[in-house]
Amino acid sequence: MDTTTTKLTRKQAKPLLAATFPEYKGRTLAVEFRERLTFYQTYWDGGSKNKYAFVRADGAKASLPTQNPWTTVIEGQQIDMQSDVIVAKHTIFCGHDCGITFYAHPSNLPKWIEA
Repeated sequence: MDTTTTKLTRKQAKPLLAATFPEYKGRTLAVEFRERLTFYQTYWDGGSKNKYAFVRADGAKASLPTQNPWTTVIEGQQIDMQSDVIVAKHTIFCGHDCGITFYAHPSNLPKWIEA
């Protein structure tokens, strides 16, 4: 599966940040285009966790509920990316903030290149 990852400026990511992680103050931002996405590390383990949020083209927002290793239902699940949904992943690895990656369907690539 081919993926394309591009770094974003805070200005480019501003609307997506406002919709997904408005409290984020960092500058490590990227967008990755892919057809499938696997959710992983959805609960705290050794100071590491991925937190996911979603925004649709119509502005509807959602996020995954807090998970733990005993009741997690999303860990390891794969989804097919939809062209009208962007998934944001905020990564904390061993206590360090590694930034936010936005995932979008490859059909949205031309729109991002124009921006």
